Amino acid sequence: MQNGKSAIASDLIDGIGFGSTEFHVLRPMSAMTPEWIHHFLRQPALLLEATNHFTGAVGQQRLPVSYLEELEIPLPPLQEQKRIIKVLNEQMAEVGRARAAAEARLDAVKALPAMFIREIFDGQEIKKWTRKKIGQITEITARQVDPKIEEFGKLPHVNGENIESGTCKLLYLNTAAEENMTSGKYLFEAGTVLYSKLRPYLRKVVVVDFKGLCSADVYPIKTYPNELDPNYLAWVLLSDEFSQYAESQSQRARMPKLNRDQLFTWEIPLPPLELQKKNVMRVQTMMDYANNIIKMANEELSTINALPAAMLRIAFDGEL
Repeated sequence: MQNGKSAIASDLIDGIGFGSTEFHVLRPMSAMTPEWIHHFLRQPALLLEATNHFTGAVGQQRLPVSYLEELEIPLPPLQEQKRIIKVLNEQMAEVGRARAAAEARLDAVKALPAMFIREIFDGQEIKKWTRKKIGQITEITARQVDPKIEEFGKLPHVNGENIESGTCKLLYLNTAAEENMTSGKYLFEAGTVLYSKLRPYLRKVVVVDFKGLCSADVYPIKTYPNELDPNYLAWVLLSDEFSQYAESQSQRARMPKLNRDQLFTWEIPLPPLELQKKNVMRVQTMMDYANNIIKMANEELSTINALPAAMLRIAFDGEL
């Protein structure tokens, strides 16, 4: 019941079905339709209240049958139950259609960041630029430190899970001490490009504006400032061209991973520094626009997802 899972058994062979001991089987009497109790038990407030009555160890908690036996349910006449259920089903169907449309819109707008990156860093203009091996204009020199030492334990810790795929954004941050880190980590400085070398098809890269630690699964890359803008490098590492290269190189390993030689061998399109920064501004402006559109689409979907709870509350408060 914690997950709100309930169903009405129908189309049974000879009217008989079987369920595991994890189910409570409720057989409504003649004064109540199965649909009435089914919808009643789906109310979020009721599901939340039921968690206070769970018994058993964590991971194997169950709702005692006594909770359901003592639960009071509003019981209008059968015809009124059927009328309310009919209205509820129609409303839920409308919500389902609205949810499907909103989810489709959200999927569409989530494709915007990749489209914007592709427009700038995989377009025709990029073919005009000279290219240089990444290893000629960057370096990885971060030293390993002990996160158990207070000086380092209080610093933010970044690994692949902290980096959002395809956006150059961090999802969250904890200190090394908060994450109980004990093995050696790499110390990076502000302005470092952090590239997650595991599963390069996930496209996880970010430029940090703080000093911190990163795991061995992340390359802390320092650019040569007179030749390569760190933000420009980060966005290029998200491009289709580089991602396809990284994926092709990493497929040979049991755990897909781009090694340092493979990273440093790739030739990055390298326009003048001023043009690099101009393209960074272009893509960041586009990303801000995409993020606003995605935010609005998420808010629309959240509003739609809240409707069933409100509909159930109104129905069982006798207001439908």
